[in-house]
Amino acid sequence: MLAACTHDEPLEYDPDFAIKFQPSMYMHVSHDNVEGFTEDMDFAVRAWSLPRGARWGESSANASEYLPATVAHCKEQSAGNNSISDKLWSLSDQQLWPAAGTTLTFIGYSPASAACECNQTNGVTCTMDVAEEQTDLLYTQPCCDREKTTDGGIVPLVFEHALCRIDLRAVNRVAEGEKITIKKITIDEVLHKGTFTSLPAPQWKLDDSYKEIVLFDGTQELTSKPSAIGRYIFLPPQKLATALTVEFEYTTAMQTTIPQKQKTALMRTLLKAGRTYTYTLSVGIDEVKFLQDIINK
Repeated sequence: MLAACTHDEPLEYDPDFAIKFQPSMYMHVSHDNVEGFTEDMDFAVRAWSLPRGARWGESSANASEYLPATVAHCKEQSAGNNSISDKLWSLSDQQLWPAAGTTLTFIGYSPASAACECNQTNGVTCTMDVAEEQTDLLYTQPCCDREKTTDGGIVPLVFEHALCRIDLRAVNRVAEGEKITIKKITIDEVLHKGTFTSLPAPQWKLDDSYKEIVLFDGTQELTSKPSAIGRYIFLPPQKLATALTVEFEYTTAMQTTIPQKQKTALMRTLLKAGRTYTYTLSVGIDEVKFLQDIINK
C-alpha cells in the first residue's frame, strides 16, 4: 500500500494596500510660521520596481517604472496622533502596491507644479530662474526598496531644500528727533539661473549671469530696534560678493528731508542650500552698515 506524501507551504501575506506617504522636511527653511510639510502642500512622486533581493543601489538601471510622476495630496486619515507630522498623503487614483515579492523605490519633488523631471540617473532635475520665479523647490533622495507590508504600506519621504533664503532686518542709527525712511533696497549682483540635479549628489550648475533683485520697494520708517523689512528671497547656493543698494530719506530734527542712495560693504557669504541668512542693516545719516549676520544652520 502506497502512502501519499504532501508538502504544504504557507501562503505569503499579500493584502491589497493603496500607496500612502508621510512627508517631512530636512534642513528646513522656515517662513510664514511654517514648521513642517503642511496639509496644503502637494508633491509629485515617481516609483520604480525591482524584484525582492535586487537592491536599488546596484540595480537602479534595470528597474521598471511602476508609477509615472503623479501628484499626492494630503487626506484626512492619520497614521497616529492628529498632527501635521501624522497626516498621510495619497495619490488621486489610489494606486495599489505591487504583489508581494516586488519592491518600490520612490523619488519626489514639491511643489508638484514645479517644472521638474525625475529619473533613476539624475533624480530630480529642474531649471529655474529665481529672478522670475520664487518657488521653494523641495526634493527627496531615493526612498529605496520599500515593500507593501513594511510599515503598513506607508512611505516616509524626507524632503530637502534645493535653495537657500535671504531675509533683511533694519534699524536706524540717528539721534532722537531725526528719522530714517527706507524707500528701496536692492541686492546688486546674484547668480539667478541654473539647473539643479539631485543625483548622484545634489548640485547646481549656474549660468554665468548676474542680476539685481529688488528686496524692498515702498516706504518704511525705521526705529531704534531691528525690524523685518522687505520680502525674503530664495537663491541657489553660491558665493556672494555683492553689495546692497539702499535708497532712503534722512529727516533732520528741523524736519528737513535729505534723499540718500548708499551702498553697503560687500556681502561675502558662501550660501548653502537649506539655510536661512538674515542680514541686519544699520542706517545712519549717510551710511549703511551691516549690524550682524545671522546664519541659521
